[in-house]
Amino acid sequence: MPRRFSFPCLESRRKAAPTVFFLQRCFPSEFALGFNLILHKIKMSSKKPIYMIAACSENRAIGKEGGGLPWSISEDTAYWTEKVTGGIIIEGRRCFEELGGPFPNTDTIVLSRNPDFSLDNAYTAVSMESAIELAQNLGGEGPIWICGGPAVYQAGMPLAEKLYLTQVYDEVEGVAFFPDWRADFAVELDRRDSSDENYSYSFLVLTRGN
Repeated sequence: MPRRFSFPCLESRRKAAPTVFFLQRCFPSEFALGFNLILHKIKMSSKKPIYMIAACSENRAIGKEGGGLPWSISEDTAYWTEKVTGGIIIEGRRCFEELGGPFPNTDTIVLSRNPDFSLDNAYTAVSMESAIELAQNLGGEGPIWICGGPAVYQAGMPLAEKLYLTQVYDEVEGVAFFPDWRADFAVELDRRDSSDENYSYSFLVLTRGN
């Protein structure tokens, strides 16, 4: 029976040939400098995902008189922190001030209609579109998180891919309200129910329907 010879180096080169040809055609100048530059260009051209994150009551309240949430739920605070850490936050000026400045280990973009408004410790933008463009051009791989308040959520609603919503099962008094999301984010990807001594609530991950 004749022996069959295998040449692993030639086999791997033959299998890789279509990929190499594609990269050489698409990135001719970088190809001569090696695959590291090619992979870097592919990585830089990829888009960061855009998410919204919020907590609201059954009547969609998200803010109380004087600022802040209408409740204090430590588990929700920990959930929010876990999600946004390492990402890019887009928020309104009032939310930024209520947080006391930029959140640790994130890049923060603050929206303001005033084109002369600037901050030493955060980026600024005059519209949601310019904020998204800025966020996409910042370094890092973390998601872009649209974090409120109401006008910022409304502007971000058509742009977000997913909504991370803490649904608090109570009707509370409020002065700021989350936009009605149900027509836009109709598909439930994940759900975790929980409660504390004051409230029952669910952590929902929602996406758009077909």
